[in-house]
Amino acid sequence: MDCCEEYRLVTGETLDLGSGYELTVKQIYVKDDEVWMELSKEGVLIDDEIIDISDGGTWILDMDIEGENDVVVFRTHVNNLLKDGNLVVIDGLWMIDYDDVFVIESGDSFGILEIDTIGSTWLAMYNNDTINLTRGSIQEIGGGLKFMVADSNNLEFTLIKERTEYPNLCPVREEEVPTSSPFMTAGVLGIALVLFQRRKQK
Repeated sequence: MDCCEEYRLVTGETLDLGSGYELTVKQIYVKDDEVWMELSKEGVLIDDEIIDISDGGTWILDMDIEGENDVVVFRTHVNNLLKDGNLVVIDGLWMIDYDDVFVIESGDSFGILEIDTIGSTWLAMYNNDTINLTRGSIQEIGGGLKFMVADSNNLEFTLIKERTEYPNLCPVREEEVPTSSPFMTAGVLGIALVLFQRRKQK
């Protein structure tokens, strides 16, 4: 989750972050410009923090995950405390589901793809077989990733990952809806995950 929408919460109110995670306003200290908030999952406390608005208003939570130390898993920013309504104004939320992680190594396979190289912020994957990008089709490539091919005379495709559940956060405003086509022409794939075909050298 990565959201910059504005949310206004009163004391005791809980914001659903999806996947069982919730952010709750426990107490507002208006005179001190502070708010006490709790992060929980399915009713179980994960952590809490007294956020000082005068000192940046940001709460960053890091954890040790799968042998990696100090991985940031949650970040929120409180922009303001409204005295009249005893409200907390949140204008930034970011979170990863740290309970749903898995370790990957070079040589691991995902569908028709195999991990070739692992960088600090990217993966390079390859396959040895041909991927047939048929006009108007959706081609499964592994790990829930698919190529959606445009119904066009030109070879145009985009990488997609289908999801069936989203938290009720960050609605897309009408002015933010892109007017350009989401499809990419052959040979152009502007995503962090680098996909390429490589044949084994004989």
